[in-house]
Amino acid sequence: MLLSLRVFFLGTFFLGLSLSLSFSVVAQDAFCDLDNLLECTQLSVKKLTREYPQAFSLKQDKLQLRFKEKTQELILLSESSMEQHPDDELSYPIHFWPERNWLLVKQFADGGETQFFAIIDLAKDFITIELNGTPIFSPDGKKLLAYGADIYAGLSANGIAVYEIDKDNLLKEAIKIDETWGVVNAEWRSDQEIQLSTIEFCEDESAQNENGECTKEKKLEFINNQWQLIH
Repeated sequence: MLLSLRVFFLGTFFLGLSLSLSFSVVAQDAFCDLDNLLECTQLSVKKLTREYPQAFSLKQDKLQLRFKEKTQELILLSESSMEQHPDDELSYPIHFWPERNWLLVKQFADGGETQFFAIIDLAKDFITIELNGTPIFSPDGKKLLAYGADIYAGLSANGIAVYEIDKDNLLKEAIKIDETWGVVNAEWRSDQEIQLSTIEFCEDESAQNENGECTKEKKLEFINNQWQLIH
């Protein structure tokens, strides 16, 4: 069981990691570029506990999060936790924004079959907000988008979501689109426009790539106080 879980984690991680490395809003050195997910988790934990000892400490296979007098623990992704906690969510901590007290994690559930990104807000009782991928902040820092492409299995993020950050530093989902198409790239063109590159299944063989998919460009625009999809 342990071996199969380990193979699954390592096999499915690379897509998410390759997407993560492309995001310029979060410094690239915040992400691990090794080919071993377990080592990535260990290195990330060392970085967090070294740079932010007031917020993070390691307790065996758990990362303790601390804000003032309150604490919470995450079960870290490791060989021992995969064996001892097969039914629990396992976490790979990726990046911490100290100015917001936000910790970005990638979490694995159902024995690794389900995976998702989330932000844990240390300052607000460790509330966890699931995201549609790794967050990318808007130019003004008041919004963020998250995207993903999983048009096959449906086990991870697909489509795109835009979140607004209110005056209390809380995230509010402004729009979420989870269609038959997935998003492989998204860029803020301005605070009110997002360019999307998407993939979907299509019957037009002349337009298909080597995987039988069609790629299309779309965009989201903020018009009349709401986000609208422009094909």
